[in-house]
Amino acid sequence: MKLATTTGDFTIWGASYEESIRLIREAGFKYIDISLNAAICESPTYLDDAKRLREYAEKLGVEFIQAHSPDGNAFKKEKLERLITMTNHSFEICEILGIPHTVVHSGWKNDCSRDEYHSENLKFYERLYPTMQKTGVSALIENTT
Repeated sequence: MKLATTTGDFTIWGASYEESIRLIREAGFKYIDISLNAAICESPTYLDDAKRLREYAEKLGVEFIQAHSPDGNAFKKEKLERLITMTNHSFEICEILGIPHTVVHSGWKNDCSRDEYHSENLKFYERLYPTMQKTGVSALIENTT
């Protein structure tokens, strides 16, 4: 068993990824669940940023083993394209970091039928399949949706 903790516990207070990784290592963890946010997933340098993080983690002797893609809701049509782009970028980042799986935040809506829920989420995931296939990174479905 690999005991990990998340960078999200630090980045919500404004810590950089590097600072979060350092604090996690200082706390005695060797494994990290990186919470990918809009800042990295929308950066024009996101692939280089991921390479830099991988090198930094290797230098500290820690390993990324899981990720959480950026938070969003595929049912909010006005934000759908942004969420798809960020989520696809998260798969590419995971590939660079050596992470085999990322938790994906799909969608929900109050008062929708089960069929509508499944149909809308299927449409969302279908838009991610090409990037998942290209990177070899699989999606884990967030339990909050």
